[in-house]
Amino acid sequence: MLYKVKNNNVIIKEETSNCYRFVVDKGVYKFGLNKTGKQIYDRLNEHSSVESITNSICELYPKVDKNIVKRDVYSMMKCFELYGIISMEQSEYELKDDVAIFNGDKFYKLVSSFIQSRLKISSINFCIDNNMYYDSVMLRMREMQGEEYQLFVQKNNEIVAFAAFECKPIGITKVVKIKDMIFDEKLGIENAIKSYQLMERKILNMFSEKVKISKVRILNNKDKFIDENAVFLEKIGFKKIVELDDENIMGAVCIYDKHI
Repeated sequence: MLYKVKNNNVIIKEETSNCYRFVVDKGVYKFGLNKTGKQIYDRLNEHSSVESITNSICELYPKVDKNIVKRDVYSMMKCFELYGIISMEQSEYELKDDVAIFNGDKFYKLVSSFIQSRLKISSINFCIDNNMYYDSVMLRMREMQGEEYQLFVQKNNEIVAFAAFECKPIGITKVVKIKDMIFDEKLGIENAIKSYQLMERKILNMFSEKVKISKVRILNNKDKFIDENAVFLEKIGFKKIVELDDENIMGAVCIYDKHI
């Protein structure tokens, strides 16, 4: 897969041994990399394809399985693309339909595009009306900082559902919270339910390794719990617990729980 270097305006600072901070576009973006990430970055101007860089890194680590190196290099290149350092050829992702997939460097741009394109038109939508909040870099930042776990579902090679969950502090709280959730308007309510169940099952299986989860909770502005949103929540087993008046600048806030 070919790539092109778009931006050489990057400052690199070694903060600790084998740990580097990258500052892009005079501080617009900042992120940290380990030694291997730095080695991949150092080769960007010497090569023109992901495969060529992979071969070069394999020479540095001959005892590491090439498939592992290939996976790590590709993930790192997608990270560089995310921050505008390079541009890469478009690629098709061979993902199974109707499977919940964790978001990551390979998918942030695709997931961001899905959410932003449907904020105004999706009938089942528990996201805030703010495109910047769902920018690909913001999505990555929220995951990297441990704020949330993001999942999406694909159907016919297109993303059709997204949800972000949190469970903090892990191992102590027994409540999983839904921070954002949105579905493709073409799904219809029954297929949206199936997509939600896939994501819920996957996230509960992960968190249940630390503690037995007792409920899933969604908290949002009152105006989000109307029409198809309300019908959808009822069908997937949520019940209204409380309505808090004058809670924020948008007015009242409602809390819905689903007992597991």
